[in-house]
Amino acid sequence: MNTRALLGATIIGLAAAACQLRTAPVSATEDNCNGASKKCRVTVTSIDPGTRKGTVDIEGLRLDSGSHNIHIFWILKAGCAFNEGSGDGVFLKEADDGQFGDRFATDDENDNPGHNANGKKFHWKARNDANAGHKYPYKMQFHCDNGAPYVIDPWIQNG
Repeated sequence: MNTRALLGATIIGLAAAACQLRTAPVSATEDNCNGASKKCRVTVTSIDPGTRKGTVDIEGLRLDSGSHNIHIFWILKAGCAFNEGSGDGVFLKEADDGQFGDRFATDDENDNPGHNANGKKFHWKARNDANAGHKYPYKMQFHCDNGAPYVIDPWIQNG
C-alpha cells in the first residue's frame, strides 16, 4: 500500500473513532443550574391564546449538587406579567418542604431583586440543601391580556 493511501485510511479511521466517542447532546428541554457561574432563568418562549397554555425553554431545571441559595427567575414574553392581584405566580404543585422561598414577582434580576406586584419576572430562592434528586412539579400562571390566565406546568429538581 502506498504512503498516501495508508495515511488517508489512518485519518478516516481516527475520525470515525472520534465520532463514536462523542456523547449525545443534552436535551434542549432540560438544563442544569448552579446559580454561581450561571444564572437560573426559565423563559417563556411561546403562548397559545386558544388553549391558554405556553411553553418554556427549560421544561426541567436541575439544580447542581452542592450549590445553595440559588436565585431562579421565570421570564415572560413582552406584553405579559405576573399579576399577584389576579393570583399569578410560580407555585409548587405538591406540599412545600421548605426548599424554596423568597417567591415574588419582580422586574429586577440582581442578587437582591425587589418585589413588584405586577412584574415581568418571578423569583424563587432555592435552598437546595435536602431531598437530592427530588423533582418538584410546579405551575406558572400569568396574564398577557384581559382574558383567563395562561398556565405552564414544568418541573425543578434538587441536585
